[in-house]
Order: sequence, then C-alpha cells, then structure tokens
Amino acid sequence: MKKAHIWRGFFYVLGICFLSIGITLNTKTGLGLSPVTSVPYSISTAFSLNFSTVLCWYYIACTVLQILVKGKKSGWKEIAQVPASFLFSAVQGQFAKWMSFLTPAEAWHSWALLPFAVLFTGFGIALMVNMELVPNPADGVPVVVSQVIKKDVGLAKNFVDATLVLVTLTIDLLFSRHIVSLGAGTIVAMVGNGRAVALFDRLFQMKVKDLSGLLICANNETNLYKEES
Repeated sequence: MKKAHIWRGFFYVLGICFLSIGITLNTKTGLGLSPVTSVPYSISTAFSLNFSTVLCWYYIACTVLQILVKGKKSGWKEIAQVPASFLFSAVQGQFAKWMSFLTPAEAWHSWALLPFAVLFTGFGIALMVNMELVPNPADGVPVVVSQVIKKDVGLAKNFVDATLVLVTLTIDLLFSRHIVSLGAGTIVAMVGNGRAVALFDRLFQMKVKDLSGLLICANNETNLYKEES
C-alpha cells in the first residue's frame, strides 16, 4: 500500500507539471491562450491587473462554484482547492519562466507546438482527476459538470471550455474593444483538450489507477456493496 501511495503522489505531481507545461506551451504559440487562462488574462488586460493575481482569484472563484453546485456533498477536496489555488498559480508561473526560451520564429513553429500543448494539458488534467486528490480548481469544474450532466469528464471539459471562450469574447469586446486572448489555437484547445483527456483515460486510466491502488479500492467498494445488497 505504501508503494501505491508513492505512485499516487508521483502521478499527481506529474499531472500538475504536465498541466503547467501545456498551458505555457499554449501561450507560447501566440495562436491564442487556452480557454482556462483566457478569462483571467482578458480580465487582467481589460483592468490593468497582475495576471498571476487574477489567475489565483479565478481559481478561487472556480472552487466556490463547485461548492455551490455540490452543496452539502462538498468535502475536503473542494475546501483544499482554496489554498491549492496559490500553489497551482505559482507552479504555472514558474514553468512560464523556465520555458521563456521558447519563442517560435516562424508560423509553422507555433502550429507544431500546438498539438503538444493540447496533449500536455489534457494528460495533466486526466492525471490529476484520476488520482482523486485536490484537482486544479479550473479543472474541478468539468468534473462537477460531468456529474450533473451524467457524461464523461472529456465531454464536460469540451462544454466548459466552449463556455469560457464565450465569456472571454464578451469581456474582450465589452472592455478592451478588441479580441485580446483568443485565436485559432484557443479553438483547437477548446476541442482538443477534452479529447486529450478522453484519450488518456482510454489508454492509461486503468494502469495508473492500478499502480496507485485506486483500482483495488474501487473493486473493494463494489464487492462490499454487493455483499450488503
């Protein structure tokens, strides 16, 4: 069981790193920000605010939304997202600094980076969600939405991303009077991130859950339910 805990922690941290890399790559392409970061970036631009600060408050708002939707079913995972918001925004900021050398010189360089941005983002989300610990607040929202609409997380991610793009477009046009953070890359990410989550789950979900001991726990809970029935 101790080995399973180590794997679980490893996959969770790897998920945070993958997500940070994906978001940074999406920004570096210059083809438009990812749907998740487009809203706080538009707000920071429209009102001349620090992006990291707005991102942190955006994460907290996502946490509050989850608590409101889940109501009495909310638990420690939702509450823990508030302090975790500071951690996630700091990690993403650090990866942005480490990857500052990435500056596409040609248009095709940007398009070549985009698939990697989508895969890293989707795989990072999937790893964090599958470890059933504290999710990135922005990615905890699709999980809650998937439970409400009774669809898989990948499809819920597509729905949430489309909503975020519409919100960003509204903020840009109302306050900045032009499109600030959206582009072709945003649309690709809006569709591709959710599909990348679904791809990861199809290829690796059972394996990572097995190594992390979560598959055994799920089977035990199922057996216990059958015995009680």
